[in-house]
Amino acid sequence: MNRWPASLVLVNGSRGRVVARRVRVAASFWARLAGWMFRARLNGEEGLLLPGCRAVHTFGMRAAIDVCFLDARFRVVRTYRHVRPWRATGWVAGAVCALELPAGALVRSGTVEGDVLEGLAA
Repeated sequence: MNRWPASLVLVNGSRGRVVARRVRVAASFWARLAGWMFRARLNGEEGLLLPGCRAVHTFGMRAAIDVCFLDARFRVVRTYRHVRPWRATGWVAGAVCALELPAGALVRSGTVEGDVLEGLAA
Protein backbone atom coordinates (compact mmCIF):
# COMPACT_ATOMS: atom_id res chain seq x y z
CA MET A 1 0.00 0.00 0.00
CA ASN A 2 1.20 3.51 -0.85
CA ARG A 3 1.55 5.62 2.30
CA TRP A 4 1.88 8.86 0.34
CA PRO A 5 -1.11 11.02 -0.64
CA ALA A 6 -1.26 12.21 -4.25
CA SER A 7 -0.69 15.83 -3.24
CA LEU A 8 0.60 17.74 -0.20
CA VAL A 9 1.00 21.20 1.23
CA LEU A 10 4.45 21.43 2.85
CA VAL A 11 5.15 23.81 5.71
CA ASN A 12 8.48 24.46 7.37
CA GLY A 13 7.44 23.67 10.94
CA SER A 14 10.71 25.06 12.30
CA ARG A 15 10.07 28.49 10.78
CA GLY A 16 6.28 28.60 10.34
CA ARG A 17 6.50 29.28 6.60
CA VAL A 18 4.90 27.56 3.62
CA VAL A 19 7.48 25.80 1.47
CA ALA A 20 5.08 24.74 -1.32
CA ARG A 21 1.29 24.76 -1.61
CA ARG A 22 0.98 22.13 -4.34
CA VAL A 23 3.42 19.28 -3.89
CA ARG A 24 2.84 16.35 -6.20
CA VAL A 25 4.06 12.98 -4.93
CA ALA A 26 5.87 11.03 -7.64
CA ALA A 27 5.60 7.55 -6.14
CA SER A 28 5.38 5.56 -9.38
CA PHE A 29 8.18 4.83 -11.84
CA TRP A 30 6.48 6.84 -14.61
CA ALA A 31 5.72 9.86 -12.40
CA ARG A 32 9.35 9.93 -11.27
CA LEU A 33 10.64 9.53 -14.82
CA ALA A 34 8.58 12.47 -16.09
CA GLY A 35 9.24 14.68 -13.06
CA TRP A 36 9.68 18.29 -14.21
CA MET A 37 10.96 17.42 -17.68
CA PHE A 38 9.68 19.43 -20.61
CA ARG A 39 8.56 22.34 -18.39
CA ALA A 40 10.09 25.69 -19.33
CA ARG A 41 9.06 27.31 -16.04
CA LEU A 42 7.91 26.11 -12.67
CA ASN A 43 5.19 27.77 -10.64
CA GLY A 44 6.61 29.18 -7.40
CA GLU A 45 4.05 27.26 -5.34
CA GLU A 46 4.74 23.83 -6.81
CA GLY A 47 6.90 21.00 -5.58
CA LEU A 48 7.68 17.41 -6.46
CA LEU A 49 8.29 14.87 -3.70
CA LEU A 50 10.29 11.79 -4.70
CA PRO A 51 9.95 8.98 -2.11
CA GLY A 52 12.91 6.64 -1.80
CA CYS A 53 15.26 9.10 -3.50
CA ARG A 54 18.78 9.89 -2.29
CA ALA A 55 20.09 11.78 -5.36
CA VAL A 56 18.50 13.68 -8.24
CA HIS A 57 19.51 14.90 -11.67
CA THR A 58 18.23 17.66 -13.90
CA PHE A 59 19.00 15.95 -17.21
CA GLY A 60 16.38 16.94 -19.77
CA MET A 61 15.05 19.77 -17.64
CA ARG A 62 14.73 23.34 -18.86
CA ALA A 63 14.63 25.22 -15.53
CA ALA A 64 16.82 25.37 -12.43
CA ILE A 65 15.47 23.86 -9.21
CA ASP A 66 16.11 23.83 -5.48
CA VAL A 67 16.35 20.39 -3.86
CA CYS A 68 16.14 19.34 -0.25
CA PHE A 69 16.61 15.82 1.00
CA LEU A 70 14.52 14.66 3.95
CA ASP A 71 14.96 11.89 6.49
CA ALA A 72 12.18 9.66 7.83
CA ARG A 73 10.99 12.43 10.18
CA PHE A 74 10.92 14.99 7.34
CA ARG A 75 14.00 16.73 8.76
CA VAL A 76 16.05 18.45 6.08
CA VAL A 77 19.39 16.64 5.89
CA ARG A 78 20.83 18.38 2.80
CA THR A 79 19.91 21.25 0.51
CA TYR A 80 20.99 22.21 -2.98
CA ARG A 81 20.05 25.65 -4.28
CA HIS A 82 19.62 26.62 -7.92
CA VAL A 83 20.59 23.31 -9.52
CA ARG A 84 20.81 24.16 -13.21
CA PRO A 85 19.69 21.86 -16.04
CA TRP A 86 21.98 18.96 -16.92
CA ARG A 87 23.45 18.65 -13.43
CA ALA A 88 23.24 16.05 -10.64
CA THR A 89 23.34 16.19 -6.86
CA GLY A 90 25.49 13.95 -4.76
CA TRP A 91 24.10 10.88 -3.00
CA VAL A 92 22.72 11.91 0.42
CA ALA A 93 23.12 9.47 3.31
CA GLY A 94 20.13 9.37 5.65
CA ALA A 95 17.68 10.71 3.08
CA VAL A 96 14.45 8.81 2.43
CA CYS A 97 13.02 11.28 -0.09
CA ALA A 98 13.87 14.33 -2.15
CA LEU A 99 11.80 17.47 -2.55
CA GLU A 100 12.28 19.38 -5.79
CA LEU A 101 11.16 23.01 -5.82
CA PRO A 102 11.43 25.97 -8.19
CA ALA A 103 14.76 27.78 -7.81
CA GLY A 104 14.57 30.30 -4.97
CA ALA A 105 11.93 28.44 -2.95
CA LEU A 106 14.35 27.43 -0.19
CA VAL A 107 15.49 31.02 0.30
CA ARG A 108 11.89 32.34 0.26
CA SER A 109 10.80 29.86 2.92
CA GLY A 110 14.02 30.17 4.94
CA THR A 111 14.48 26.40 4.78
CA VAL A 112 17.91 25.17 5.87
CA GLU A 113 19.45 21.88 6.96
CA GLY A 114 18.01 20.75 10.31
CA ASP A 115 14.56 22.25 9.75
CA VAL A 116 11.57 19.92 9.98
CA LEU A 117 8.87 20.02 7.30
CA GLU A 118 5.25 19.13 7.89
CA GLY A 119 3.10 17.65 5.16
CA LEU A 120 -0.62 18.26 5.07
CA ALA A 121 -2.81 16.34 2.61
CA ALA A 122 -4.06 18.78 -0.02
